[in-house]
Amino acid sequence: MTGLFSLASTSSETSPIVIYRDSYSPTSIVHIVINAPDFNSNPYAIDTIGDDPENKIIVATRESSISYRLVETGTDTGVFAGYLILSGTTSTCSPVCGPTNGYLAASGVDAITVSFTYTKDRTMSIIGVVVCSRRFVKN
Repeated sequence: MTGLFSLASTSSETSPIVIYRDSYSPTSIVHIVINAPDFNSNPYAIDTIGDDPENKIIVATRESSISYRLVETGTDTGVFAGYLILSGTTSTCSPVCGPTNGYLAASGVDAITVSFTYTKDRTMSIIGVVVCSRRFVKN
């Protein structure tokens, strides 16, 4: 299966959100990185983002969406990362999935949107376009 992935930005220097993938197939891994130094609340610990209702991360395709949590890449970095897997079904997690256990339904020509609400009513997003040669098979 072939895929095309297009982003408005692919560099953390120009966008605080970066999404990238290995390739697109029914089990493709989509990596998510958010540069959010203001959420580095403890310089001696590894922090998380997305697990607070006021500071949420939503990853969506045209078929489904999932609340997601990312983990800091190290102590005092302010860079948060994780990944999810494209699938025929979407994970049900309580309260949120992530940073590595999420499945998100996608098929055919689709788009992936990652949105991060970082303060009340302030959200940043990035969109990636997926073009697959066949539909994903539901599990």
